[in-house]
Amino acid sequence: MDLLTDHDAAVDSHAKVLYIEDNPGNLSLMTSFFEEWERATLVCCADGERGLAMAAEVLPEVILLDLNLPGISGFDVFQRLRQNEQTVQIPVIAVSADAMKQTFRRAGELGFDGFLAKPVDFEQMKFLFEDLMETRQ
Repeated sequence: MDLLTDHDAAVDSHAKVLYIEDNPGNLSLMTSFFEEWERATLVCCADGERGLAMAAEVLPEVILLDLNLPGISGFDVFQRLRQNEQTVQIPVIAVSADAMKQTFRRAGELGFDGFLAKPVDFEQMKFLFEDLMETRQ
């Protein structure tokens, strides 16, 4: 068993993270990261409709949401998550290759709990994830 620092212990080692992403390369990178990090279990799906269903079924501690999905956009998925009684309180982090000022601003205005630009800075993601988990406790 690994020894944890006080800061590490604040994050549930069995936390679930839902990643809604359609790009196989991005899914692979994120999966590899979570296999190494071992602080949370990653659950993935490739489209918004399935992501909405999985969010209500799995009830993850955090959702990583690609904004440019096939079918319904990540922005639409986010709004539907906020309208669902089961998922309204789950922190959602926007993930996008579109890091333009207007996209970042729109994510903030809608109420996303964080924004990660692609390619994802995994150290930034860990910090954001841990911060969100601590505030939920």
